[in-house]
Amino acid sequence: MLAYSSGSAERRVLALLTKGIDREVPLPSEAIRLWILSRCVDGYMFGSVSDAIGGRHDPNEHQGHSRSRRSRDIAYEMRSLANSEGWGQLVASARERVISSSGDGRDVRADSVDLARRILAGVLMELPGDPVQVRTNVGARAAFALIGMAMLDDERGWDSVIMSFARVGAELGVERRAASSWVKVLEDRGLVTRPRAQAFVASRFRVRKPSGKRLKRAQEWDGIAVAFGDDAVEPVALVLRSVTHPAWTYSDKLGLMHWALLLATTANVDPAVFGIKPKVQKRLHAELKSEYEMVPGVVVPYLGEILDRLADDFAYGTKDKATGERITARVAKERAMTAYAEQAAMNKAAAEAATEMKKEGYATVTKLLEQFPIPRTPFEGKISTRDGRQRESLAWGEALHRLILDGSPSAEWRQMVARPLTGRLVKARYPRPFAEAVVSYIMSTEAAVTLDTWLSQASADDDPSMPSRQRRPAAQSD
Repeated sequence: MLAYSSGSAERRVLALLTKGIDREVPLPSEAIRLWILSRCVDGYMFGSVSDAIGGRHDPNEHQGHSRSRRSRDIAYEMRSLANSEGWGQLVASARERVISSSGDGRDVRADSVDLARRILAGVLMELPGDPVQVRTNVGARAAFALIGMAMLDDERGWDSVIMSFARVGAELGVERRAASSWVKVLEDRGLVTRPRAQAFVASRFRVRKPSGKRLKRAQEWDGIAVAFGDDAVEPVALVLRSVTHPAWTYSDKLGLMHWALLLATTANVDPAVFGIKPKVQKRLHAELKSEYEMVPGVVVPYLGEILDRLADDFAYGTKDKATGERITARVAKERAMTAYAEQAAMNKAAAEAATEMKKEGYATVTKLLEQFPIPRTPFEGKISTRDGRQRESLAWGEALHRLILDGSPSAEWRQMVARPLTGRLVKARYPRPFAEAVVSYIMSTEAAVTLDTWLSQASADDDPSMPSRQRRPAAQSD
Protein backbone atom coordinates (compact mmCIF):
# COMPACT_ATOMS: atom_id res chain seq x y z
CA MET A 1 0.00 0.00 0.00
CA LEU A 2 1.32 3.44 -0.89
CA ALA A 3 2.40 5.58 2.01
CA TYR A 4 0.77 8.66 0.53
CA SER A 5 -2.67 7.10 0.03
CA SER A 6 -5.47 9.54 0.85
CA GLY A 7 -7.39 6.81 2.62
CA SER A 8 -5.46 3.86 4.00
CA ALA A 9 -7.25 0.57 4.56
CA GLU A 10 -7.52 1.11 8.31
CA ARG A 11 -8.74 4.68 7.85
CA ARG A 12 -11.40 3.54 5.39
CA VAL A 13 -12.56 0.75 7.65
CA LEU A 14 -12.74 3.16 10.60
CA ALA A 15 -14.66 5.64 8.44
CA LEU A 16 -17.17 2.95 7.48
CA LEU A 17 -17.64 1.86 11.09
CA THR A 18 -17.87 5.42 12.41
CA LYS A 19 -20.44 6.52 9.84
CA GLY A 20 -22.43 3.33 10.29
CA ILE A 21 -22.50 3.55 14.09
CA ASP A 22 -23.27 7.29 14.00
CA ARG A 23 -26.45 6.86 11.89
CA GLU A 24 -29.86 7.61 13.36
CA VAL A 25 -30.50 3.87 13.14
CA PRO A 26 -26.99 2.42 13.69
CA LEU A 27 -25.78 -0.32 11.39
CA PRO A 28 -24.50 -3.48 13.11
CA SER A 29 -20.72 -3.75 12.89
CA GLU A 30 -21.11 -7.29 11.55
CA ALA A 31 -23.14 -5.95 8.61
CA ILE A 32 -20.33 -3.56 7.75
CA ARG A 33 -17.78 -6.37 8.06
CA LEU A 34 -19.77 -8.53 5.64
CA TRP A 35 -20.05 -5.59 3.25
CA ILE A 36 -16.25 -5.23 3.23
CA LEU A 37 -15.77 -8.96 2.59
CA SER A 38 -18.30 -8.94 -0.24
CA ARG A 39 -17.10 -5.75 -1.94
CA CYS A 40 -13.31 -6.14 -1.66
CA VAL A 41 -12.96 -9.17 -3.94
CA ASP A 42 -9.82 -10.37 -5.76
CA GLY A 43 -7.97 -7.12 -5.17
CA TYR A 44 -10.80 -4.91 -6.44
CA MET A 45 -13.01 -2.57 -4.47
CA PHE A 46 -16.61 -2.56 -5.71
CA GLY A 47 -19.22 0.00 -4.77
CA SER A 48 -18.60 2.95 -2.47
CA VAL A 49 -18.70 3.96 1.15
CA SER A 50 -22.14 5.46 0.65
CA ASP A 51 -23.43 2.01 -0.36
CA ALA A 52 -22.48 0.58 3.01
CA ILE A 53 -23.83 3.51 4.96
CA GLY A 54 -27.02 3.36 2.96
CA GLY A 55 -27.45 -0.25 3.92
CA ARG A 56 -26.85 -1.78 0.48
CA HIS A 57 -24.89 -5.04 0.77
CA ASP A 58 -25.73 -6.88 -2.46
CA PRO A 59 -22.40 -8.13 -3.89
CA ASN A 60 -24.01 -8.45 -7.33
CA GLU A 61 -24.40 -4.68 -7.56
CA HIS A 62 -20.74 -4.10 -8.41
CA GLN A 63 -20.31 -0.55 -9.59
CA GLY A 64 -17.08 0.39 -11.40
CA HIS A 65 -13.82 -0.82 -10.00
CA SER A 66 -10.28 0.48 -10.04
CA ARG A 67 -7.37 -1.64 -11.18
CA SER A 68 -4.59 0.59 -9.82
CA ARG A 69 -1.99 -0.87 -7.51
CA ARG A 70 -3.15 1.52 -4.82
CA SER A 71 -6.76 0.28 -4.92
CA ARG A 72 -5.71 -3.36 -5.06
CA ASP A 73 -3.48 -2.98 -2.02
CA ILE A 74 -6.21 -1.20 -0.05
CA ALA A 75 -8.84 -3.79 -1.02
CA TYR A 76 -6.66 -6.70 0.09
CA GLU A 77 -5.82 -5.01 3.38
CA MET A 78 -9.44 -4.10 4.08
CA ARG A 79 -10.39 -7.79 3.72
CA SER A 80 -7.52 -8.74 6.02
CA LEU A 81 -8.67 -6.25 8.66
CA ALA A 82 -12.26 -7.53 8.43
CA ASN A 83 -11.01 -11.08 9.11
CA SER A 84 -8.40 -10.18 11.71
CA GLU A 85 -8.47 -10.46 15.49
CA GLY A 86 -8.14 -6.69 15.64
CA TRP A 87 -11.63 -6.17 14.20
CA GLY A 88 -13.11 -5.77 17.67
CA GLN A 89 -10.55 -3.07 18.49
CA LEU A 90 -11.48 -1.20 15.30
CA VAL A 91 -15.16 -1.34 16.29
CA ALA A 92 -14.29 -0.06 19.79
CA SER A 93 -12.21 2.78 18.33
CA ALA A 94 -15.07 3.79 16.04
CA ARG A 95 -17.52 3.84 18.95
CA GLU A 96 -15.15 5.95 21.06
CA ARG A 97 -14.79 8.31 18.15
CA VAL A 98 -18.55 8.72 17.83
CA ILE A 99 -18.92 9.27 21.58
CA SER A 100 -16.07 11.80 21.80
CA SER A 101 -17.20 13.79 18.76
CA SER A 102 -20.77 14.04 20.02
CA GLY A 103 -20.00 14.37 23.72
CA ASP A 104 -17.75 17.42 23.83
CA GLY A 105 -19.17 19.29 20.86
CA ARG A 106 -15.86 19.15 19.03
CA ASP A 107 -16.09 19.63 15.26
CA VAL A 108 -13.66 17.01 13.94
CA ARG A 109 -14.20 18.16 10.37
CA ALA A 110 -13.37 21.75 11.27
CA ASP A 111 -10.20 20.56 13.04
CA SER A 112 -9.16 18.66 9.92
CA VAL A 113 -9.71 21.69 7.70
CA ASP A 114 -7.73 23.87 10.11
CA LEU A 115 -4.84 21.38 10.09
CA ALA A 116 -4.97 21.11 6.28
CA ARG A 117 -4.77 24.91 6.12
CA ARG A 118 -1.67 24.83 8.33
CA ILE A 119 -0.07 22.20 6.10
CA LEU A 120 -0.72 24.21 2.96
CA ALA A 121 0.66 27.36 4.56
CA GLY A 122 3.81 25.62 5.73
CA VAL A 123 4.49 23.87 2.43
CA LEU A 124 3.41 26.46 -0.17
CA MET A 125 4.37 29.78 1.41
CA GLU A 126 7.80 31.34 1.81
CA LEU A 127 9.82 30.17 4.79
CA PRO A 128 10.04 32.87 7.47
CA GLY A 129 13.47 34.20 8.31
CA ASP A 130 16.69 34.21 6.34
CA PRO A 131 16.97 32.33 3.03
CA VAL A 132 18.40 28.81 3.03
CA GLN A 133 19.89 26.63 0.32
CA VAL A 134 17.37 25.32 -2.17
CA ARG A 135 17.77 21.66 -1.16
CA THR A 136 17.31 22.56 2.49
CA ASN A 137 14.30 24.68 1.54
CA VAL A 138 12.66 21.83 -0.38
CA GLY A 139 13.68 19.24 2.21
CA ALA A 140 12.19 21.26 5.06
CA ARG A 141 8.89 21.53 3.17
CA ALA A 142 8.91 17.79 2.51
CA ALA A 143 9.50 17.11 6.22
CA PHE A 144 6.70 19.54 7.11
CA ALA A 145 4.35 17.76 4.68
CA LEU A 146 5.26 14.38 6.22
CA ILE A 147 4.66 15.58 9.79
CA GLY A 148 1.45 17.41 8.89
CA MET A 149 -0.05 14.53 6.91
CA ALA A 150 0.78 12.09 9.72
CA MET A 151 -1.24 14.30 12.07
CA LEU A 152 -4.09 14.64 9.58
CA ASP A 153 -4.26 10.88 9.04
CA ASP A 154 -4.29 10.06 12.77
CA GLU A 155 -7.82 8.90 13.52
CA ARG A 156 -7.44 9.83 17.18
CA GLY A 157 -7.50 13.48 16.18
CA TRP A 158 -4.55 14.46 18.36
CA ASP A 159 -2.93 17.86 17.89
CA SER A 160 0.54 16.32 17.66
CA VAL A 161 2.37 13.31 16.26
CA ILE A 162 5.33 11.30 17.57
CA MET A 163 8.09 10.93 15.01
CA SER A 164 11.85 10.45 15.07
CA PHE A 165 14.44 12.02 12.81
CA ALA A 166 15.34 8.50 11.72
CA ARG A 167 11.82 7.91 10.46
CA VAL A 168 11.73 11.27 8.67
CA GLY A 169 14.99 10.31 6.97
CA ALA A 170 13.78 6.82 6.01
CA GLU A 171 10.52 8.18 4.60
CA LEU A 172 12.25 10.90 2.57
CA GLY A 173 15.28 8.90 1.47
CA VAL A 174 17.99 10.81 3.36
CA GLU A 175 20.29 10.21 6.32
CA ARG A 176 19.13 11.04 9.82
CA ARG A 177 21.48 14.03 9.98
CA ALA A 178 19.91 15.64 6.90
CA ALA A 179 16.40 14.96 8.22
CA SER A 180 17.24 16.56 11.58
CA SER A 181 18.66 19.66 9.84
CA TRP A 182 15.45 20.02 7.81
CA VAL A 183 13.28 19.77 10.91
CA LYS A 184 15.59 22.20 12.71
CA VAL A 185 14.84 24.76 9.99
CA LEU A 186 11.11 24.31 10.67
CA GLU A 187 11.65 24.72 14.42
CA ASP A 188 13.85 27.79 14.09
CA ARG A 189 11.22 29.47 11.91
CA GLY A 190 8.35 28.63 14.23
CA LEU A 191 6.50 26.29 11.85
CA VAL A 192 6.64 23.28 14.19
CA THR A 193 7.30 22.90 17.89
CA ARG A 194 8.90 20.00 19.72
CA PRO A 195 7.98 20.13 23.43
CA ARG A 196 10.51 18.50 25.75
CA ALA A 197 12.79 17.58 22.87
CA GLN A 198 15.54 15.05 23.63
CA ALA A 199 18.47 13.94 21.52
CA PHE A 200 18.13 10.57 19.76
CA VAL A 201 14.58 10.12 21.01
CA ALA A 202 11.36 10.28 18.99
CA SER A 203 9.72 13.63 19.59
CA ARG A 204 6.16 14.86 19.73
CA PHE A 205 5.70 17.45 16.97
CA ARG A 206 3.02 20.11 16.74
CA VAL A 207 2.27 22.15 13.62
CA ARG A 208 1.98 25.85 14.48
CA LYS A 209 -1.03 27.83 13.30
CA PRO A 210 -0.16 30.66 10.88
CA SER A 211 -0.99 34.20 11.94
CA GLY A 212 -1.25 37.63 10.37
CA LYS A 213 -0.50 37.78 6.66
CA ARG A 214 0.34 34.09 6.52
CA LEU A 215 -3.07 33.16 7.94
CA LYS A 216 -4.85 35.48 5.50
CA ARG A 217 -2.93 33.93 2.59
CA ALA A 218 -3.59 30.39 3.86
CA GLN A 219 -7.32 31.05 4.02
CA GLU A 220 -7.29 31.59 0.28
CA TRP A 221 -6.62 27.86 -0.03
CA ASP A 222 -9.63 26.85 2.08
CA GLY A 223 -11.23 25.25 -0.96
CA ILE A 224 -8.25 22.90 -1.18
CA ALA A 225 -8.15 22.39 2.60
CA VAL A 226 -11.82 21.33 2.74
CA ALA A 227 -11.20 18.66 0.07
CA PHE A 228 -7.94 17.45 1.60
CA GLY A 229 -9.29 14.27 3.13
CA ASP A 230 -11.77 13.31 0.42
CA ASP A 231 -11.25 10.05 -1.42
CA ALA A 232 -11.91 11.95 -4.66
CA VAL A 233 -8.46 13.50 -3.89
CA GLU A 234 -7.94 17.17 -4.59
CA PRO A 235 -5.02 17.61 -7.06
CA VAL A 236 -2.79 19.65 -4.73
CA ALA A 237 -3.43 17.19 -1.90
CA LEU A 238 -2.57 14.25 -4.15
CA VAL A 239 0.77 15.73 -5.17
CA LEU A 240 1.53 16.80 -1.59
CA ARG A 241 0.73 13.34 -0.21
CA SER A 242 3.01 11.70 -2.75
CA VAL A 243 6.07 13.23 -1.08
CA THR A 244 7.00 9.89 0.52
CA HIS A 245 6.57 7.84 -2.66
CA PRO A 246 9.76 5.88 -3.42
CA ALA A 247 9.80 7.22 -6.99
CA TRP A 248 10.50 10.67 -5.53
CA THR A 249 12.70 9.68 -2.61
CA TYR A 250 14.72 6.63 -3.70
CA SER A 251 15.36 7.18 -7.41
CA ASP A 252 18.65 8.25 -8.98
CA LYS A 253 16.75 10.32 -11.57
CA LEU A 254 13.71 11.73 -9.81
CA GLY A 255 13.86 13.61 -6.54
CA LEU A 256 12.19 15.99 -4.13
CA MET A 257 13.10 18.90 -6.40
CA HIS A 258 10.84 17.41 -9.10
CA TRP A 259 8.12 16.88 -6.49
CA ALA A 260 8.42 20.50 -5.34
CA LEU A 261 8.13 21.84 -8.90
CA LEU A 262 5.08 19.68 -9.66
CA LEU A 263 3.47 20.74 -6.37
CA ALA A 264 4.11 24.44 -6.92
CA THR A 265 2.81 24.30 -10.49
CA THR A 266 -0.30 22.36 -9.48
CA ALA A 267 -1.03 24.89 -6.70
CA ASN A 268 -0.33 27.90 -8.97
CA VAL A 269 2.54 28.97 -6.73
CA ASP A 270 5.74 30.47 -8.09
CA PRO A 271 8.46 27.76 -7.69
CA ALA A 272 10.81 30.58 -6.71
CA VAL A 273 9.09 30.43 -3.30
CA PHE A 274 10.81 27.05 -2.90
CA GLY A 275 14.13 28.65 -3.80
CA ILE A 276 14.19 27.03 -7.26
CA LYS A 277 15.81 29.38 -9.80
CA PRO A 278 14.20 29.91 -13.24
CA LYS A 279 16.96 27.98 -15.06
CA VAL A 280 16.49 24.98 -12.77
CA GLN A 281 12.72 25.28 -13.07
CA LYS A 282 13.00 25.02 -16.83
CA ARG A 283 15.19 21.90 -16.64
CA LEU A 284 12.99 20.17 -14.07
CA HIS A 285 9.83 21.02 -16.00
CA ALA A 286 11.34 19.61 -19.21
CA GLU A 287 12.37 16.40 -17.43
CA LEU A 288 8.93 15.92 -15.90
CA LYS A 289 7.21 16.47 -19.25
CA SER A 290 9.47 14.53 -21.62
CA GLU A 291 11.01 11.74 -19.55
CA TYR A 292 8.39 11.10 -16.90
CA GLU A 293 5.23 12.05 -18.80
CA MET A 294 4.19 14.40 -16.01
CA VAL A 295 2.43 17.49 -17.35
CA PRO A 296 1.18 19.69 -14.49
CA GLY A 297 -2.59 19.99 -14.56
CA VAL A 298 -2.94 16.89 -16.74
CA VAL A 299 -0.92 14.25 -14.94
CA VAL A 300 -2.51 14.59 -11.48
CA PRO A 301 -5.36 12.06 -11.91
CA TYR A 302 -2.80 9.48 -13.04
CA LEU A 303 0.05 10.48 -10.76
CA GLY A 304 -0.20 7.37 -8.59
CA GLU A 305 -0.03 5.02 -11.56
CA ILE A 306 2.95 6.88 -13.09
CA LEU A 307 4.88 6.91 -9.82
CA ASP A 308 4.12 3.23 -9.25
CA ARG A 309 5.46 2.37 -12.70
CA LEU A 310 8.65 4.38 -12.15
CA ALA A 311 9.15 2.90 -8.67
CA ASP A 312 9.17 -0.62 -10.18
CA ASP A 313 11.46 0.25 -13.10
CA PHE A 314 15.15 -0.58 -12.59
CA ALA A 315 16.09 2.32 -14.90
CA TYR A 316 14.63 4.73 -12.34
CA GLY A 317 15.95 2.85 -9.32
CA THR A 318 19.21 3.18 -7.42
CA LYS A 319 22.27 1.24 -6.34
CA ASP A 320 22.18 -0.60 -3.03
CA LYS A 321 24.96 0.89 -0.86
CA ALA A 322 25.63 -2.41 0.90
CA THR A 323 25.67 -4.84 -2.04
CA GLY A 324 26.24 -2.56 -5.02
CA GLU A 325 23.39 -4.20 -6.94
CA ARG A 326 20.89 -2.21 -8.97
CA ILE A 327 17.46 -2.23 -7.29
CA THR A 328 14.16 -0.50 -7.89
CA ALA A 329 13.16 2.55 -5.90
CA ARG A 330 10.38 0.58 -4.23
CA VAL A 331 12.77 -2.13 -3.04
CA ALA A 332 15.23 0.53 -1.85
CA LYS A 333 12.58 2.16 0.31
CA GLU A 334 11.35 -1.19 1.64
CA ARG A 335 14.89 -2.01 2.74
CA ALA A 336 15.35 1.42 4.29
CA MET A 337 12.07 1.19 6.20
CA THR A 338 12.93 -2.34 7.35
CA ALA A 339 16.31 -1.16 8.62
CA TYR A 340 14.62 1.77 10.36
CA ALA A 341 12.02 -0.53 11.96
CA GLU A 342 14.71 -2.93 13.18
CA GLN A 343 16.77 -0.10 14.66
CA ALA A 344 13.66 1.43 16.23
CA ALA A 345 12.81 -1.94 17.77
CA MET A 346 16.35 -2.22 19.18
CA ASN A 347 16.16 1.30 20.57
CA LYS A 348 12.78 0.57 22.13
CA ALA A 349 14.08 -2.64 23.71
CA ALA A 350 17.12 -0.79 25.08
CA ALA A 351 14.91 1.99 26.46
CA GLU A 352 12.59 -0.54 28.08
CA ALA A 353 15.56 -2.37 29.60
CA ALA A 354 16.92 0.92 30.94
CA THR A 355 13.54 1.76 32.43
CA GLU A 356 13.31 -1.63 34.11
CA MET A 357 16.84 -1.23 35.45
CA LYS A 358 15.94 2.19 36.79
CA LYS A 359 12.86 0.79 38.53
CA GLU A 360 14.91 -2.07 39.97
CA GLY A 361 17.54 0.40 41.17
CA TYR A 362 14.96 2.50 43.03
CA ALA A 363 13.39 -0.63 44.55
CA THR A 364 16.79 -1.91 45.68
CA VAL A 365 17.69 1.43 47.27
CA THR A 366 14.35 1.51 49.08
CA LYS A 367 15.05 -1.92 50.61
CA LEU A 368 18.59 -0.92 51.59
CA LEU A 369 17.38 2.23 53.30
CA GLU A 370 14.77 0.29 55.25
CA GLN A 371 17.68 -1.51 56.94
CA PHE A 372 20.05 1.48 56.92
CA PRO A 373 18.01 4.71 57.20
CA ILE A 374 19.84 7.85 56.11
CA PRO A 375 20.96 9.87 59.17
CA ARG A 376 19.97 13.50 59.56
CA THR A 377 22.21 15.75 57.48
CA PRO A 378 25.10 17.41 59.35
CA PHE A 379 24.96 20.34 56.94
CA GLU A 380 21.85 21.85 58.50
CA GLY A 381 20.49 22.25 62.00
CA LYS A 382 22.04 23.19 65.30
CA ILE A 383 25.79 23.49 65.66
CA SER A 384 25.72 21.65 69.00
CA THR A 385 24.50 18.43 67.33
CA ARG A 386 26.50 18.78 64.12
CA ASP A 387 29.47 16.62 65.15
CA GLY A 388 27.19 13.83 66.32
CA ARG A 389 25.28 13.84 63.06
CA GLN A 390 28.59 13.90 61.17
CA ARG A 391 29.75 10.75 62.99
CA GLU A 392 26.41 9.07 62.31
CA SER A 393 26.71 9.87 58.59
CA LEU A 394 30.25 8.47 58.40
CA ALA A 395 29.25 5.32 60.30
CA TRP A 396 26.21 4.88 58.04
CA GLY A 397 28.31 5.16 54.87
CA GLU A 398 30.93 2.72 56.13
CA ALA A 399 28.30 0.18 57.23
CA LEU A 400 26.61 0.30 53.85
CA HIS A 401 30.01 0.06 52.14
CA ARG A 402 30.89 -3.12 54.09
CA LEU A 403 27.51 -4.67 53.30
CA ILE A 404 27.89 -4.11 49.56
CA LEU A 405 31.56 -5.11 49.63
CA ASP A 406 30.67 -8.44 51.28
CA GLY A 407 28.01 -9.10 48.63
CA SER A 408 30.46 -8.56 45.73
CA PRO A 409 27.79 -7.29 43.33
CA SER A 410 28.51 -6.68 39.64
CA ALA A 411 29.60 -3.35 38.23
CA GLU A 412 26.19 -3.09 36.51
CA TRP A 413 24.42 -3.51 39.86
CA ARG A 414 26.58 -0.82 41.47
CA GLN A 415 25.83 1.57 38.61
CA MET A 416 22.13 0.78 38.82
CA VAL A 417 21.99 1.60 42.54
CA ALA A 418 24.37 4.58 42.64
CA ARG A 419 22.13 7.14 40.96
CA PRO A 420 18.94 6.60 43.01
CA LEU A 421 20.99 6.40 46.21
CA THR A 422 22.60 9.75 45.40
CA GLY A 423 19.15 11.18 44.75
CA ARG A 424 17.89 9.99 48.13
CA LEU A 425 20.84 11.63 49.90
CA VAL A 426 20.22 14.91 48.10
CA LYS A 427 16.56 14.67 49.04
CA ALA A 428 17.68 14.21 52.65
CA ARG A 429 19.39 17.65 52.44
CA TYR A 430 22.96 16.45 51.76
CA PRO A 431 24.81 18.66 49.22
CA ARG A 432 25.07 16.89 45.85
CA PRO A 433 28.92 16.90 45.67
CA PHE A 434 29.06 15.38 49.15
CA ALA A 435 26.33 12.84 48.29
CA GLU A 436 28.14 11.79 45.11
CA ALA A 437 31.42 11.35 47.00
CA VAL A 438 29.74 9.25 49.70
CA VAL A 439 28.01 7.02 47.13
CA SER A 440 31.24 6.56 45.18
CA TYR A 441 32.83 5.32 48.39
CA ILE A 442 29.91 3.02 49.20
CA MET A 443 30.11 1.46 45.73
CA SER A 444 33.93 1.22 45.68
CA THR A 445 35.84 -2.05 46.07
CA GLU A 446 38.47 -0.63 48.41
CA ALA A 447 38.25 -2.25 51.84
CA ALA A 448 41.07 -0.48 53.75
CA VAL A 449 39.95 3.13 53.27
CA THR A 450 37.58 4.86 55.69
CA LEU A 451 34.87 7.20 54.50
CA ASP A 452 36.50 10.10 56.35
CA THR A 453 39.78 9.53 54.46
CA TRP A 454 37.89 9.11 51.18
CA LEU A 455 36.10 12.42 51.64
CA SER A 456 39.31 14.21 52.58
CA GLN A 457 41.01 12.92 49.42
CA ALA A 458 38.03 13.88 47.30
CA SER A 459 38.01 17.34 48.84
CA ALA A 460 41.71 17.84 48.18
CA ASP A 461 41.88 16.32 44.69
CA ASP A 462 38.62 17.42 43.08
CA ASP A 463 36.38 20.44 43.33
CA PRO A 464 37.45 22.90 46.06
CA SER A 465 33.76 23.45 46.80
CA MET A 466 33.46 19.76 47.77
CA PRO A 467 32.25 19.62 51.42
CA SER A 468 34.20 17.56 53.93
CA ARG A 469 34.79 17.37 57.66
CA GLN A 470 37.32 20.19 57.23
CA ARG A 471 35.03 22.26 54.95
CA ARG A 472 31.36 22.43 56.01
CA PRO A 473 28.79 25.06 55.07
CA ALA A 474 27.69 27.36 57.84
CA ALA A 475 25.14 25.85 60.20
CA GLN A 476 22.33 27.53 62.05
CA SER A 477 23.07 28.82 65.55
CA ASP A 478 21.39 27.46 68.62
